[in-house]
Order: sequence, then C-alpha cells, then structure tokens
Amino acid sequence: MRRTALVTGAGRGIGRATALRLAEAGFDLALLALERDELDAVAEEARAHGATARVHAVDVGDAEAFERRLGACDAACGGIDVLINDAGTIRLPDDLAGATRDGWDRTMAVNARAPFLACRRLLPGMRARGFGRVVNVASTAGLRGLPERLAYVASKHALVGLTRALAAEVRDPGVTVNAVCPGAVRTRLTEGSRPDADRRGWLEPDDVAAQIAWLCGPDAARVHGAVVELADRDPLD
Repeated sequence: MRRTALVTGAGRGIGRATALRLAEAGFDLALLALERDELDAVAEEARAHGATARVHAVDVGDAEAFERRLGACDAACGGIDVLINDAGTIRLPDDLAGATRDGWDRTMAVNARAPFLACRRLLPGMRARGFGRVVNVASTAGLRGLPERLAYVASKHALVGLTRALAAEVRDPGVTVNAVCPGAVRTRLTEGSRPDADRRGWLEPDDVAAQIAWLCGPDAARVHGAVVELADRDPLD
C-alpha cells in the first residue's frame, strides 16, 4: 500500500531534499510552495522514482488560501498519511530596533501558524485511519536564543512547543509527532540571512532530509514527541 506525504516548502532546500527522499522510499507526494516552476521541477524528479506527485502553488502564510489547499489535497489524495511542515521565512532586520509588526506577523504566520493549521486539518484523518507521521522542521533557534532574530527565534520556539503539545495530546497507536531542529543549513534562506558566516561546517539539506525520512519510516514507529537537534559541523573537525 502506497502512502502519501504532504510537504510544505517543497520547492527548494530541505523541503525539496525531503520530498525526493520520500519519493525514493515509496511515498506519493503532495508538494506545496510559493513558486510553481520550482515545484514542477521537484515533481518531475520525484516521478522518476515512481512517485505520484501533485503540485500546489500556495502561500502558507495566507490562512484561508492554505486551508482551502489543504482540504483539496486531502480529498484528491484520499487522505494524507505524512505531513512535513518545512515552509519557513525570516524577515530582516529582526532585532528590537528594526523589527516591524508586519514582519513579526508574517514570520509567525508562515513558521508557526501554518504548521498549526496543517496539523489541525490533517491529523484527525491520520488518527481515524490509525497511521500518521508529522515532522515539523524547526531550528536550533527554537531551543535557545539568538541575537537579532527576534521573530524567527520566537516562531521556532512556538513550533517546538506545538510539537510537544501535540505529542502529549495525540496518543493514538500508529500516529507520531516529532520535530527536527537543524543548525545552519546551506539553503537560499539561511545563506541570505547570514551572508558573512563561515559556511564550511554547515549542514546540507539532505542531512536534514535523511533524519526526516527516518522519522517517517518503520524504524521510528515508536519515536513520539522527539525534538531532534542536528548540529552543524565544526569546520575544524
């Protein structure tokens, strides 16, 4: 029996790498992101692995549009079995002096509200069917403070908190809720927000995707409520 995974932020970076990992593992896919062209390219690669891949261009920060798209995906796929909440954003400047209310609201909408909406829409079906995997892509910024990243850090702490609260609430056999918290990852988002950083020890998107795919697989069937920190590598190692 083939299962279907819905991946937000699937057009690039960790989302893209995760989608392809899941396609290789035998999952069909529902791919969501802002840019249709990027999604089409990922879908083409996924189909080369034998996966069915549906693409949906949507702004996850637009609550009404996102909820409509989630319902359409759920219906078209006959139920979503795996949810990967990867879509994320950071708005700069993000320090006390430069942060704006609009920037704060947008960061929270994409990084924290969208995963909540997706879980609220899709987890009941998983629980009814007796199988489900939710993996939230947070950050080490969700475990500790960072300077000049107010909204981003707060949103990732919220996502870690959402993961732990849902894991405490969802006690159904076959359904798990976990989070991964990578350090610095070589993606367009993080490189753009840290242009002067030493990238020699940064994680690659596939490093994170491998952990996510494992949490979706049979060997992690009893892993529930985990918040897995993935440290970026010391370039001197």
